[in-house]
Amino acid sequence: DNVTGLPAGVGGKVLQVVSTTKTDTQTYSAGITRSDITGLNVTLTPSSSSNKVLVRFMVSHWGNDSSCQIERSIGGGSYAIISPPTSYSSRTPTHSGGSHRVTWELNTATMEVLDAPSTTSVIIYKMTFNNGPDGGGTGYVNRSNSDEDSANGERAISTITAMEVSA
Repeated sequence: DNVTGLPAGVGGKVLQVVSTTKTDTQTYSAGITRSDITGLNVTLTPSSSSNKVLVRFMVSHWGNDSSCQIERSIGGGSYAIISPPTSYSSRTPTHSGGSHRVTWELNTATMEVLDAPSTTSVIIYKMTFNNGPDGGGTGYVNRSNSDEDSANGERAISTITAMEVSA
């Protein structure tokens, strides 16, 4: 139950876990940036402002140059990408990415971020999706482009989990 990097006996215990699973599919138009993945969000209220939150996601998606990111809102405020990757020039900051050239391929994006929100207010973590921000085709969550009813027509689930970890 200890978080890697903390000395033995010092914090690192998981205090609460919230998780949700998305089993339906979702379609995105080309050129979408930071669009919500419906139903892929969790709400957590930390018991201490010194505690951290370990956020994990797994999103199955298809799209030409599609990607995902974790965002959070504290106390009902605006959403922002947590631990944003460095963006150079016109690149889109994202926690995962992938290009799909075959219609039956399905990419599974996974990531975990140790967040330090420094609050005891309600936090909402959500997943957002970028689909070919530079003009790619249609994108999908939990299904491939072809979505054919055969062994090549994959369907999947996506999840997000947040765990409060004691300091």
